[in-house]
Amino acid sequence: MLNYFERIYAARYFWWSLVKAELRNKYRRSTLGLLWSLLYPFLVTLLLVYVLGSIFKTNILDLIPFIYSGFIVWDVISGSFLYGAGGIINSEAYIKQFSHPLAIYSLKQTLVLIINALISGIGVFAWCAVVKPQNIPYMILTLPITILLLFLFSWSVTTLSGIINTKFRDFQQMIGLIIQALWFISPVYFETKVFINANLGYLVYYNPIARIMNLVRAPFIDGTPATGTDYLFVIGTVAVFFVIDIFLIKRNEKELIFYI
Repeated sequence: MLNYFERIYAARYFWWSLVKAELRNKYRRSTLGLLWSLLYPFLVTLLLVYVLGSIFKTNILDLIPFIYSGFIVWDVISGSFLYGAGGIINSEAYIKQFSHPLAIYSLKQTLVLIINALISGIGVFAWCAVVKPQNIPYMILTLPITILLLFLFSWSVTTLSGIINTKFRDFQQMIGLIIQALWFISPVYFETKVFINANLGYLVYYNPIARIMNLVRAPFIDGTPATGTDYLFVIGTVAVFFVIDIFLIKRNEKELIFYI
């Protein structure tokens, strides 16, 4: 398997050019370009704060960072399923011309998602600098490991989603249902206390997505590092997904070309 990652590294100029091309195409002829990665979550946050704040009578200053951070993380996770599913199929022309590892095509999707998330994250730092500047040291200290774990989680999901969808096209139709289900059982926009009050606390406790949210929200909102349990849960989830990915790649990579 080490040789496989060496091949991915050897093809770094190729997949990085794909990342840049993807970003250019996404914002082609757009006046604001990459700034939409910052503006869009901000506008969605304002809308949701107005609606949810009115429904749950929650303090706006508490709700803004909660929803904004939830949107950024959720965009990466949902995008990993959605864009990951087409990662291999949509790269048919490259796959038929080059013998690069198929995992570079899911890597491309992951890097695009992470770059957009980092741009969106500028709003997190801006809010924190104005409202809770004392939290910035915790954010800076925990940011590298948080980004790394989010990247690894996303890459494992895009790879898994891409392989499954290439062999079983019905998976594409199921993704919407999977994402909706994950959204409803995760504290993306609804606070954890909502689940606990409804006796659904286990949906949060055993939910890796909730744990990833904690990695971002704990230093950002509470000014404390996430718990060791959160880190171990996310690391364990990533490890399990990567083991599955490695198994599927070893069994299917050579024959996936016939399913495209």
